[in-house]
Amino acid sequence: MWPRASFQFGSLPAKPLYARVVKIDRDFQLAIDDAIFTGGASRSYVSYISDAQVLASVQKNVAQQVAADYGYTGVERFYSTDVRPLPTQPGDYVVDFCVDSSRWTPPTREPAASWCPSPPAA
Repeated sequence: MWPRASFQFGSLPAKPLYARVVKIDRDFQLAIDDAIFTGGASRSYVSYISDAQVLASVQKNVAQQVAADYGYTGVERFYSTDVRPLPTQPGDYVVDFCVDSSRWTPPTREPAASWCPSPPAA
């Protein structure tokens, strides 16, 4: 998709519903990255967001990343993905994951959450 950057994702959950939720979440993450890589030209991430405040926050983040003009290269790995129902909103789910950006230049995400195990061997 992008000349010098790639993404690796861990396995999908065994439960079919959770696997579908994770696929959608991954597509959303890639849509945001595509917006950044295309200098803001791609806006496909908008179709994933229904809340105006969340959309404004994501748009601001994308604009900041584009303004920084990062030359992304390397591999960014997503692992230890977990899906859980959102108790306050039946039918909605939360997807948590860990990110290893140690082979990604420049690092673009916060360090892995404290609950994240060490990344799997490449």
